[in-house]
This record gives sequence, structure tokens and C-alpha cells, in this order.
Amino acid sequence: MILADKIMELRKKKGWSQEQLGEQLEISRQSVSKWESGASIPDLDKIVKMSHIFSVSTDYLLKDELESPQEGTQTDTASEQEPENGCGALNVRSVTLEEANKYMDAARESAKGTALGTLLCILSPVFLILLSGLSQNGWIQMSDERASVAGLIILLVLALAGGMLLVTEEMKLSGFRYVEKEGIFLKYGVRGIVEKRRESFEQTHRRCTVLGAALSIASVIPLMTVSVFADSDGYSIMCFALLVVLAAAAAYLFVWSGCIYNSFIKLLQEEKYTKEKKDIKKRTAFLNGVYWAGALAVFMVVRFSRIHQEAGHNMLFSYWVVAALLYVVIRGILGAVMERRRTVSR
Repeated sequence: MILADKIMELRKKKGWSQEQLGEQLEISRQSVSKWESGASIPDLDKIVKMSHIFSVSTDYLLKDELESPQEGTQTDTASEQEPENGCGALNVRSVTLEEANKYMDAARESAKGTALGTLLCILSPVFLILLSGLSQNGWIQMSDERASVAGLIILLVLALAGGMLLVTEEMKLSGFRYVEKEGIFLKYGVRGIVEKRRESFEQTHRRCTVLGAALSIASVIPLMTVSVFADSDGYSIMCFALLVVLAAAAAYLFVWSGCIYNSFIKLLQEEKYTKEKKDIKKRTAFLNGVYWAGALAVFMVVRFSRIHQEAGHNMLFSYWVVAALLYVVIRGILGAVMERRRTVSR
């Protein structure tokens, strides 16, 4: 139970209105309302006053894990103290409730743009695949060279638009990069508010994850069906394009819900955002730009080389899938090596 819920429960046990509690604490009813809604956190002196008024300990008010009042046990210190300056507190930044709420709201606002940018980047090779493949099979009246050039132009436009969206949304969150990259300490009461917002979004996140997984699995069904029951490169090309479209839709759901859910995880420093994982991520950040820039350069070279002419268009279909899988493997190996070195050094 978080502080906001405890204040409301204790007030109701006394039979007081928000205004009556405000009179006891010499504050307005609006201030009490904000406390109970989680919009703000009372100052320490108000916490101490409430502990006396309600005959509970300040530990009970401040520690979310305490579910029953510890009556008669009074303490005049906060249960959540900032780490003292020292070896264990280097690069640790305190985060207030106001900062936490601003970050969570900003993450929610930028989630759609980030998801749309990701979708456009994934969709960017679709028209190249369709135009090149269908022109070669005579399904459209266009030469192979013109189809390839048109497809590449569309690819670059979509990739540029998607990249600009990703950069723009990243810039919106630039003021909160410390949450992801540095060690942070949540001021008293903040953890409970963050956990409450996470719980309210958890069901939506779960639905998006399930639907995204279903789309990912469904994306391969048309291609598998065509490969078994139809012997036509044209149909295979269209089904592969459909695979990319469905994968892009799944990625949109994953990224949108993931951006919002991860904002809670980052503040709570859980899962992949513990201090140790943050250090590893910082060291492997260079991989994203280097790898994908290299992958695009290789694609452009191979596309106009003899290798492509000999291998045919089937190579184009699998290139980006293989590149993505290889990226995941490389990043996983690099992270595992760094984690092992960290463990050995301890």
C-alpha cells in the first residue's frame, strides 16, 4: 500500500473529510486531495504531524511494504534516506515526484512517435521487394532497373522519415537521459507512485505484447502456405511483403507499449535497467550506429553487384531478416562477455 492510499484509509477511519484533515495539518483541502490522488507528496514535517494525529509510525507511512499501522511506535526520521556521498554513492542522482511524473508523461507522449518511426524503418524495404520482384516476373510493366531505383527511392524516403521521427522523439526525452544511463535514487514516496502507475498500465502492456506476438507468428503463415501449395515467385514476393507489413505492425505495438512500460522500469531500476545493466548498455551503445550503417552499405553494394545477379531476388528477401538476427546475436554475445568480465572482476 502506498502513502496516498494510507492517508486516505487513516482519514476515513477517523471519519474526517479532506477539509477536516487539512485543518488539523493547517493546509488546504486541495493539498490533501493531491496527496490522496498521488499528484504530490507531503513534506517530512507533515508526515511527522500525521504520524501523531493518526497514532502510527512514520515508518508505516513511508514504507510501502508495511501494510498494517505500527501504533505507538513513533520515529522522526524518514525511512528512505538519500545515499551518503561516498564510494557507493557515486553518480547517483535523486529524483523527486515532480521529476518522475514529468518523465513518465513525456515517455507516454513520445511513445507513439517512436513506434511510428520504427514502423516506417521496418516497412522501408517493402516497396523495393515488391517492385523489383514483380517487375522481374512480369507482373508489372516496368524494367528491372527502374523498379529497383523506384524501390530504393521509397526505401530511403521511408527510412529517412522514420529516422527523423526516432531522433525527434529521442530529443524530447534528452533531458531525462540520466534516468536510463545513471544511477538514481527515488525520493520518499516516489517509488509507490511509480509502481501504482505501472500496475494501471500493466494490462494494456500485456495485451499489446500478446497481440504483437500473434501478429509475428501469423506473418509467416501466408509465405509458408504459398511455398507449399503454389509454385509462383510472384505470390511468394507478395507474401514476403505481407510478412514485413505484419512484422512492422507487431513492432509498433511492442515499441509503443514498451516505451511506456520501460519508463516505469527505468525509474524503479529493475530488470534490464539495474545499475550493472546500465553500464553494459553504455559500453555497447556504439554498436547500433556502426552495425546498421554497415548493413545498409553492404546491401547497396551487393544490390548492384554480380552476386545479386547470380543469387537472384531471393537474396533480397532474406537479407534484412538475417541482418536483424545477426545483430541480436552479436549484441547478446557482447553483453554476455561484459557481464562475465564484471563478475570475474568482483
